Amino acid sequence: MSDVFFITGTDTDVGKTVAASWLAFTVSKERKTALVKPMQTGSVSPELDGDEAFYKNVLPEDVTITTFSTYPEPLAPSIAARRSESIINFDQIVKKSLSISADHDISFFEGAGGLLVPITDSKNMADYAQQIDAQTILVARPDLGTLNHILLTIEAIEQRKLKLALLVISGFPDQAEVVHWENIQFLGNYFSELPILILSKVDLNEPHAIQNMSAYFCNVRPGFLKDVPIPRFLIPKNL
Repeated sequence: MSDVFFITGTDTDVGKTVAASWLAFTVSKERKTALVKPMQTGSVSPELDGDEAFYKNVLPEDVTITTFSTYPEPLAPSIAARRSESIINFDQIVKKSLSISADHDISFFEGAGGLLVPITDSKNMADYAQQIDAQTILVARPDLGTLNHILLTIEAIEQRKLKLALLVISGFPDQAEVVHWENIQFLGNYFSELPILILSKVDLNEPHAIQNMSAYFCNVRPGFLKDVPIPRFLIPKNL
C-alpha cells in the first residue's frame, strides 16, 4: 500500500520545499518515491526557475519529479491562472496525482502557500488533499509568531477531518534563542501525540546541503520514518 502526503505550510516561504526535499531524499533510499509540485506560481519554466529545479538539484535521479501546471506571477494559483488567462482543471490535477501515487511506494505533493490557498474559485489546497486521500504534513518556522500560525492551521486541518501525519519545524538556527527553544517545548507538550520533526537551518548554496542537514524528532515518530536513525531533540534545562 502506498503512502501519500500533502505538504503545506503555515505561510509562504516557511521552508516547505526544503522539508519536502529532505523527506523525499530520506525515504528514497528504501522506497520508490515521487515528489510533485501540482501548481507552481512565480515561474515560467519550473525545471529551470521553480521548485522542480531545486528538487532536481538535490535529489537522486531515481526520484520521480514533476510539475503539473505553472503560472508566471507569484500569486495564489487561482489568481495567477486568471491573470495569465488560463484555467486550472482541478479534476485533471487530482487524476494525475492519483496516477502517480498508485505507481509509487510513497508520494509527496507540495502545495502552494498555506492550507486554504485557493486553487479555483471553489476549491482550495485542503480540498485537493482530501481528493487525493493524502495525509497532511505541516511545515512551519521556528520564530516568534509561529505558534499562532501553527495552532490556526492545525485547527483548520482538524475541522476538515484531514489526518495530520507530521509537523515540521524548518530552519531551526544553530545559535537558537530562547524563543526558538520555548516554541519547540510548547509544541511538544501541547501536541504530545503528534510527531514533530526539527530541521536545522542550512546554507542552501552549499553542496549537499539537504543531505547534510541535521534532523531531530520530538515526541513520537511517524510510521513512514520509523526506520530512519534520527536523534531526539534535546531542549536545554536552563533557558
